[in-house]
Amino acid sequence: MLLCDILSQASPWRGRLLLLAALLLAGCQAVNTDGQNAIGSITTETATSRIGQIFTQAINRYIRLYPQVESRYRLATSFDTTSDETSTSMTLDYVLYDKQLAEETMAGNITATASFGGVASLYAIETSRQFAHERLAMQLADRLYFRLLTFFSRR
Repeated sequence: MLLCDILSQASPWRGRLLLLAALLLAGCQAVNTDGQNAIGSITTETATSRIGQIFTQAINRYIRLYPQVESRYRLATSFDTTSDETSTSMTLDYVLYDKQLAEETMAGNITATASFGGVASLYAIETSRQFAHERLAMQLADRLYFRLLTFFSRR
């Protein structure tokens, strides 16, 4: 029996639900979960700066989504920040070390920029700059997570 025949015999809502289920299942595909589960074996270095702490908390939230296994990889990061009166730019340099092979497996950098409103008060400018730095740290964690996903899904 064809899907069209089933849909025509079913109630309007049941037909719509079946069609929706068929469309959702049509988009499914196989994913390399072994490589992605390796994300759970990454350890991060202890951060010393406020920006480093925010970044580490954000990236560790992603790492904890995967089964925690014996630590195989170590993620080392450093930040470089430049600012002016209305914008700030932050560059994340990262290196992923494989402890078993004793070598770098992945390295690179990611740059992000944020702007903050022009305000008259010096205190407000510094506060806005600090909030922009915190947003950038979380954004860089998101971007690095997607790079890690891509890296491990190809292995």
